[in-house]
Amino acid sequence: MGVCKRHKERFPSFQDQLNVALRHHCRDGNLKWVSLLLWAGADPYAKGPESYGEDPDPEESLCALEYAAIHKHFDIFRLKQIRVPPDHPIAAELLRNACWAEDAGFLVELVEKGFNPADQNDGGSSLIQQCIQCFPWGSRYGWLGRGRETDIDSSRSRETLKMIHILAKHGAQWTPKERYEFNDARRSLLKMEADYTVELVWIMSKYKSCSRTALEQLLKTPNIRKHVAEKLPRINELLNEFPPDQNPAD
Repeated sequence: MGVCKRHKERFPSFQDQLNVALRHHCRDGNLKWVSLLLWAGADPYAKGPESYGEDPDPEESLCALEYAAIHKHFDIFRLKQIRVPPDHPIAAELLRNACWAEDAGFLVELVEKGFNPADQNDGGSSLIQQCIQCFPWGSRYGWLGRGRETDIDSSRSRETLKMIHILAKHGAQWTPKERYEFNDARRSLLKMEADYTVELVWIMSKYKSCSRTALEQLLKTPNIRKHVAEKLPRINELLNEFPPDQNPAD
């Protein structure tokens, strides 16, 4: 490793070797080797293969930190040598992968460092929609798509709800426009305990993280209203506290 560090300027191939090795160990989550390779000068932002002999499409190549995020090795981002600025091109993907995680810890770290969850042209955040659709994934039934598919409640699902709370608290807006977005959200909520719908409405209401029209559209179908029938008094109370849209949709 020391030889590569001393002579990588003289032998350009050494830098390529360091970068490939770093991508490989970021994918595997080997903190010891990641630290050594960073010390030796490996570039965590250089895109390319994560093993020798690969010839990936340049447009599909990933950098070492993207491999770390995809494979949920978030401890790598806590190394002293790693400082990802909130406006870096990989910032959006870091947030997206943080929302796929088992818990909300890494997402909290990112938003507290100034990472902006708004990733849509209208200022909305696709991350809230992603989280809503991920609710059932906290249960093996949600993954398998068979067996017990209703009244799901799990630690993973509760962490996903926490992620929505964090995103909303930091300014993320849920701005569904297409019918399929509402349908996907309802389909997910129908698999969960009714309290998840109540909590979602509460979060959206508390932080004004969507339009009142969007919530009314989400809750208007017979199936979802039947699902939350016992919770409707609380939901209606929250909706009544929600100010009407300034420019309601036609």
